Amino acid sequence: MTESTRSRYIRFFGESDDVDVIGGKAVNLARMASAGLPVPPGFSMTSQAYRAHLGSSNLEAAIDARLPSMDGGDPAGLATVCSEIQALISGSEVPEEVDEQARAAYRRLSQLEDNDGPIPVSVRSSATSEDSAGASFAGQHDTFLNVVDEDHVLGAVLGCWASLWSTHATMYRNRLGIGHLDVAMPVVVQKMVNATSSGVVFTANPVTGNASELMINACWGLGEAVVSGIVTPDHIVVSKSGLSLVSSQISSKEVMIVRDGGQGTMQRPVPPAQANAPALSEDQLRLICQTVVELEASYGEPQDIEFAFEQDRLSLLQTRPITTL
Repeated sequence: MTESTRSRYIRFFGESDDVDVIGGKAVNLARMASAGLPVPPGFSMTSQAYRAHLGSSNLEAAIDARLPSMDGGDPAGLATVCSEIQALISGSEVPEEVDEQARAAYRRLSQLEDNDGPIPVSVRSSATSEDSAGASFAGQHDTFLNVVDEDHVLGAVLGCWASLWSTHATMYRNRLGIGHLDVAMPVVVQKMVNATSSGVVFTANPVTGNASELMINACWGLGEAVVSGIVTPDHIVVSKSGLSLVSSQISSKEVMIVRDGGQGTMQRPVPPAQANAPALSEDQLRLICQTVVELEASYGEPQDIEFAFEQDRLSLLQTRPITTL
């Protein structure tokens, strides 16, 4: 697809690798997809979409007027200003052209999956400063899971845009010296994986710094249970040499996060027979290890990767450099 025929505000995976256009998270997803790695299909709403929203309702001028109060010297005042900006962004109408292109892209994504109707998707931030070697912004911006239908997708996009101005994200930018209006918020809309198990894998052991080891944290259901800390995950260390097991701590996993029947997610008790069982089978563990070793080799540096299995089908949901080594 040429630049002239491509939607101004939309890039499907593989149509761009420009971090200034689609942001760090989307660049990594597109790169993995182009390498033939198992990435669920999706698209990005570009930086231009976010900036068009700020421009259409004079939001940028309103934010600019508040910047002198955002240096972090007054934490309570900063929190108040951030809440005001988030309310302005969430409460403003999405520009008509942005709205139309987003709805059309969501319909196209649903049709790519040979679906008769709208498919469930995840809607995630992909800020232009996010998931880089110098600034991960991990957990600073919002994610919306199991979003179904066009109206809810647009609502989740607004939520991601607003989360760029959360107190934590704003303080993080202050600490790193990143200009608040220099950052844009592209958004990833991606087919939702109905995960039976999932987790995070580091291609270098972040606890010991050992670059010859993989460290995997895994749970039942969606990986949000690991990220949010509501469950103690299985903790597995594997040597890259021959993928031999170094250590395995299987935890008691009493709850899991799963897709709700409608929108969003819900907590559900893990069946007693599964609670103390490994969340990953031996075959699944070997597959994820083989895949991430290949991924790390393509990037040339250690990676922090989110993954999910739907039964035995592996999906990679995110990768970023490990910033804690």
